[in-house]
Amino acid sequence: MEFRPGLILISLCILLTISLPVAAATNESSTFDLAITDLHTAPAGAPGSPLYTWFTVTNKGDRISMTDTVTLYLSADRNITTADYPIGETEVSFIRPGKSVETGLIGTVPENIPAGKYYAGALLTIKFTLIKDVNETDNSIVSNQVTINNTYTRPQDWYNERISELVLKYTNEERAKRNLSELNRDSALDIVAQDQSQDMADRQFFDHVNPSGENPIDRATRHGYNQTRYLPNGQKFYGISENIVKIPIGDVYQFGKIDPDDPDQVADVAIESFMNSISHKTTLLLPEFRVIGLGTSFDGSSYYITQNFF
Repeated sequence: MEFRPGLILISLCILLTISLPVAAATNESSTFDLAITDLHTAPAGAPGSPLYTWFTVTNKGDRISMTDTVTLYLSADRNITTADYPIGETEVSFIRPGKSVETGLIGTVPENIPAGKYYAGALLTIKFTLIKDVNETDNSIVSNQVTINNTYTRPQDWYNERISELVLKYTNEERAKRNLSELNRDSALDIVAQDQSQDMADRQFFDHVNPSGENPIDRATRHGYNQTRYLPNGQKFYGISENIVKIPIGDVYQFGKIDPDDPDQVADVAIESFMNSISHKTTLLLPEFRVIGLGTSFDGSSYYITQNFF
């Protein structure tokens, strides 16, 4: 019998039918304007290696978009063209007027690219050619430089931070569904959460209490985090709460194959795991919380993700 690892997670609270509006074809005043408004790419890669990118497409017009293509490139200069090195493409569809869609993509660095520094860029191609984009100047974007080395070493700290950002995003989406206040990320509480995730990865344990006997409140105290707050009714609120999850890469029971180079997938699995557990879900959705600290670490075989709430 083949054994497949499953997720491990612990929570501690110490306290296809889509209805689309159709724009009238005869409406001469309607405009079509899609724009690439944001782009971020992993800072390093090598020929043949994965290269994770995320970008945002915004509909600045007043009619819904159709299906269009975003192609990602590496360029020796800031002028992104189809003659540059392509690293991947994907489609974006049915973006409503005034709305944006954020998409993550695992591209591949071309095998024939020389080592050096390149600019990451993207081009948006309108597939439905009968519709004219009123502003084609925002159909391309250039972002950070990417270092291409001869051999690949994953820029793990960058990946860890992206996972934490996505965990925050998905957490607030779950709270918004229930009309709960958005949690703001607290950099001081991040330190406490990252300490826990890194400690679990380094010392190979998985628990709210570390091998030195510290619990979440102890860790927050050691880092000088103020754990006292008064609620609107005057009641004193003390301590922090914590969710942790361990996500092994590879074939994982109930979740399929976990890709270490896919932050969107790792963060999605983390939130799905939390929301499928009564204790984790209760902590994540507690109305009294206002801020969150996040930390992600990787030990080569598993991701450790910590949420601290206050």
